[in-house]
Amino acid sequence: MKQTIRLWMLAAAIILGLAASAQPVQSTITLQPKVGMSIARISGDNVNFKPGFSGGIEAQYQLKSWLGITVGAMYVHQGSRIDVYWPTVDATPELEVKTECINIPLMARFYVWRGLSLGIGVQPGFMVKGRAKFVGEEDDAKDGLNSLDIAIPASIAYELPFGLTAEARYCGGLGNVFKGSYSTNSSYKLDQNHNQVIEITLGYKFRL
Repeated sequence: MKQTIRLWMLAAAIILGLAASAQPVQSTITLQPKVGMSIARISGDNVNFKPGFSGGIEAQYQLKSWLGITVGAMYVHQGSRIDVYWPTVDATPELEVKTECINIPLMARFYVWRGLSLGIGVQPGFMVKGRAKFVGEEDDAKDGLNSLDIAIPASIAYELPFGLTAEARYCGGLGNVFKGSYSTNSSYKLDQNHNQVIEITLGYKFRL
C-alpha cells in the first residue's frame, strides 16, 4: 500500500512539474479536436437539464504568451425537459425538446497561470435538427424553433504541456428558442426562453 501511495505521489509530482513549466508560445497556431458532454436546458419555470453530446475542433492563434484567439466548430446536443400543465391530460406531462446544433465559438483566451486559462467571446449557433417529444409522441419541431442562436460563451480550461486539455464552458443564449410569443393551452410561456448549455470536454492540442 505504501509503495502504491509513493507511486501515485511521484506521478502527481511529475504532472504538476510539467504543468508548471507549460507556457504557450507566441505567434503559434494550434488545432484541438475535443469531445465530451453537454448539459442543456431552456430558461423558464419547471425546466430540467438534458444531457447530450458535445464534440468538434478549435483552432487557436497565440497573440501573446498570455493571450490566444480561438475559433471553432462544435456539434452540440441542446434542448430541455419541461414539465407543463395541459388541460386535456390528467397528469403533468413532460415536453422534451431535442435540438442538434453547429456552434461557432469565437473566443479570447487569457492565460492566468501557466496552463490555466479563462475564455470569453461570442458564438453564433445554427440548428440542424429539432425534435419535440410530448405524451409519448415525437415529431419534427424545426418549424417552431428559431434556427439561429447567438450566445455568450465563457470557459475555464487547463492545458498540460503534452497537449491534453480539459475544459468546462457555459454558453448563455441571447435569443428566444421558440418562435411565437405565447402558448394559450399550456402553462409554459414561449417568450423569453433562452438556451443555457454547459459543455465539459477533453481535447488534444497540437501545433501546426
